[in-house]
Amino acid sequence: MLLSQSSEDRVMLFLDLANISRSLETKSFVGFRVDYFRLAKHLAGPRRLVGAFAFDTAPADSYGNPKQRFHDHLRYTGFRVIARPTRGEEYDHRREVDTSIATEILAAGYRDLYDVALVVSGDRAFLPVLEHVNRLGKRVEVAGVGGHFAADLRKAADHVHYLDAIPFLELVPPEHADEAEDPMEVAA
Repeated sequence: MLLSQSSEDRVMLFLDLANISRSLETKSFVGFRVDYFRLAKHLAGPRRLVGAFAFDTAPADSYGNPKQRFHDHLRYTGFRVIARPTRGEEYDHRREVDTSIATEILAAGYRDLYDVALVVSGDRAFLPVLEHVNRLGKRVEVAGVGGHFAADLRKAADHVHYLDAIPFLELVPPEHADEAEDPMEVAA
C-alpha cells in the first residue's frame, strides 16, 4: 500500500552495505561502482532526507584498509557509518550488523526523527522491526535488488524500490577495472 507522500516528509535511510553488495555481485555488475550518495538522493526524491546510515563490518586492523577508506568516503558524503568490528572466523558478523540496523531504526522511530524509514536491504531479518515501526505510525519503504528481495519484506512495506531500475551505478573506466580491490566497486 502506498500512503500519501509529501515533500515535508522526513526520510531516514538505513543502508545494509553487505546485503546490497552481495545482491549486486550476482547481477553481474562487473566494472561498475555504486554511488551511494546518488542512490540516497534518488530514493528520498523531493522529500527531506534527515539522516543516512550505512551499516557494515570493519576489519580489526582498519588503518589503511580499503574498506576503511570506503567508510571514510561515505562519511565525507554525509552518511553516518556504523561498522561493527570483525572477530574470529566462527563469529557471525552479519547478526551484529543486522542488530545494529534494527536498533537504529527503532530508536529513531521512537524519538520521532523520521516519518519514513527507508531500508535498503532485501534481508527478511528486518521484517519484525519494520512491522513494529509501521504500527508506530511511520511509513516503511524498502529498496533492494529484484531477485534478492524477501517477498515478506516487500509485502510489509508501504512502498518498494527496485534498485535494478535506479541509475546509481557509475561505469569504471576499463583501464582501472582490474586495479586493487576497492569495496566501492562491485565485482562478480
